[in-house]
Amino acid sequence: LCFGQARCHYSWADIFGAKWVESFVQDKLGDVTKDIWSDGKNYWYADMRGVMLPHPRETLVLHLRAAGLSNERAAGLSEVEKAIQHINQAKWIDGVAPMVFDTRAIVELLGKRTLNTSRIRVAQPAEEPMEWGVDGQFPWLSTLFETCFEALPEDENSNTQLDHFLAWLRHFYHGALTSTPNRGHALFLCGPAETAKSFISNVVISAAAGGGFPASQFIQGLTEFNKGPSESGLWLMDDSSPAEGGDDMARKFAGRLKSLVVNGSFESRALYRDGVELGMAGRRIVLTLNNDPHSMRMLPPLDGSIEDKVMMLLVQKSEAEFSQNYAENEAIVRKELPSFLRWLLDWAPPEAVLEPRGRLHCKAFIHPALRLGSSTANGVTDLLQIVDLWFKSNNDPLVTTGLEPLRGTAAEILGRLSQCDLTRSLVSKETVRSIGRKLSLIMSTHGDRVTKTKACNSHGGFLNWEIAVPAAPSL
Repeated sequence: LCFGQARCHYSWADIFGAKWVESFVQDKLGDVTKDIWSDGKNYWYADMRGVMLPHPRETLVLHLRAAGLSNERAAGLSEVEKAIQHINQAKWIDGVAPMVFDTRAIVELLGKRTLNTSRIRVAQPAEEPMEWGVDGQFPWLSTLFETCFEALPEDENSNTQLDHFLAWLRHFYHGALTSTPNRGHALFLCGPAETAKSFISNVVISAAAGGGFPASQFIQGLTEFNKGPSESGLWLMDDSSPAEGGDDMARKFAGRLKSLVVNGSFESRALYRDGVELGMAGRRIVLTLNNDPHSMRMLPPLDGSIEDKVMMLLVQKSEAEFSQNYAENEAIVRKELPSFLRWLLDWAPPEAVLEPRGRLHCKAFIHPALRLGSSTANGVTDLLQIVDLWFKSNNDPLVTTGLEPLRGTAAEILGRLSQCDLTRSLVSKETVRSIGRKLSLIMSTHGDRVTKTKACNSHGGFLNWEIAVPAAPSL
């Protein structure tokens, strides 16, 4: 507003020039719209909690006006309309998905711009160095972990299972804390009832990772709607539904688990939203089960394609004192967890459990009892029983002296079993490929009975198998 001039009102353009005004408007629009994005249907920006949510155009207009933009049209578009135009042109996103443990708001993925809607925040470690043990700053958790993993016969001054578990957890937590998501093994915790398996997974690991999600339905392939799993960095499964579904369900579950761990990606699908391909990097699958024959059918067949991508630990009853009040146990975890996490970050895992050049950082580990349990539960050792029956049909069952081992290729062994009256019907559904696969799995648990050698002929390479005669039963 001016007095004593030709006009009583001069615009900013009259005073500073149109170029300066345009630059000022762009800066103003940029500040207001820097955290607003459009997917063509909705406008995305954070609420007062910092949570990214979709909004219609009408709500966006109110948001822009509250930010100080004018909706008045002096000439051409109003400031609000210019802001919306700027968002539509420069703030376009191709998809919306939760990128767990990634602090970036926008992630460039396969040439596409994806808005990160993840809300996960991991537990923060204490600042000062901490000590392990009953005299340290997290005595209850120290006792829980130190006594819940069964020591192996060869363990003298260490606990192999505990070292593998802590190295697995450290790799997972460090990547989540530093926003460098990494890949890791699927973890199986197996043991008798009332051994704190679910407590370790659902409370301790879950609290460290910012929460977990019961993803049984998605892991088994019973649903493709995965809003919950896609938003979580920890997928939990602590039921025996694959075992209850029979052999078909157990095989489907094993294949699904193998696909998730091996392929390392899945498609995020939420209702009324296009799917986005997400990597498994940063996410972990933890499964808990009892060690009875029925429940152990959850264990997948340990063939070469999955054996190095699982961690199977045998759990026993811990010496940690649990309260009958579950909330009190959770309170202890919340109190001691920051100290434990600081110790875990400072701890240097033994070289024996690390695979520095491997994709999963840690070496895979399978407790011998669980390896045998997997073979038995999945019917792999049934073939060995059939072979033993074949041996008995060719000799007095109480005498094995002079009986030769069963030798040959998988096809030859299947042929000999099919010629025997006692075993013909038992192998009627077997194929050369299934016989070879089962013999390979049996060798991992019964190396004293089954061996193999490589050979070749004019048709290419093949395997020769040798199955030793069973020991005579003691009388």
